[in-house]
Amino acid sequence: MPRSHPLLRQLSHTGGILATVVMVACTRTSTTTVHLRNDSAEDIRNIVLSGHGFRVTTPRLGAGEGTDVSVAFEGESDVAVSFVVKGRTVSTPRQGYFEGNGAYTGDVVIKSDLSVAATFRLLDY
Repeated sequence: MPRSHPLLRQLSHTGGILATVVMVACTRTSTTTVHLRNDSAEDIRNIVLSGHGFRVTTPRLGAGEGTDVSVAFEGESDVAVSFVVKGRTVSTPRQGYFEGNGAYTGDVVIKSDLSVAATFRLLDY
């Protein structure tokens, strides 16, 4: 089996380190505010928002209540929502879009039929 030249081995090793540094630099954690609102007629518990690099839990929201949640995430993300209502777990697929430049805010609304709408928008600078 032929042996590689020492210079080629060194360049290969250096390239791997450089790629790792670039990947770490590109995956900074960002934070955005999500306005979580319960528009249903039911009290809901154990509300979980999850996405790329985050999982945030709110213990309870009564009917008609809302709260602001700070979400720390990496890169680009969307949000999946799950919660418990009357002992039943409701889970929704991922939806919405936001990215890590700190210029997004979002609304997650649990509607009267217990479906979820998630929308994100750029903030004005």
